[in-house]
Amino acid sequence: MAWKDWNLDFVPRLGVEEFARVRRTLHEMGMRFIVYTSPFYFLKGTALEPQAINSFENFTDWPPGSSSGENMELFMAAITV
Repeated sequence: MAWKDWNLDFVPRLGVEEFARVRRTLHEMGMRFIVYTSPFYFLKGTALEPQAINSFENFTDWPPGSSSGENMELFMAAITV
C-alpha cells in the first residue's frame, strides 16, 4: 500500500518528497509512472466517509465503495498533481 488513508486522500506513506523523487527518477529513465486507483474506493465526500475515518472495521458490506460519482470533483482534485 503506497497510500496512507487511501480511501480518504492520497498521501504517500513515504512522504511527498520521496514520492516525487521516485516519479522524477522514473521519468528521467524514460519510464511511465502509472498509479492505479478507482473512484469507487475513494470515500471522501460520500455517505460512507464517517465510517472510513478510523478503519474499515466499521463496514458490514465489503468492499466498501460508492458508485454514485457524487464525489468525482474531490477525487479528481486528489489525484491531480
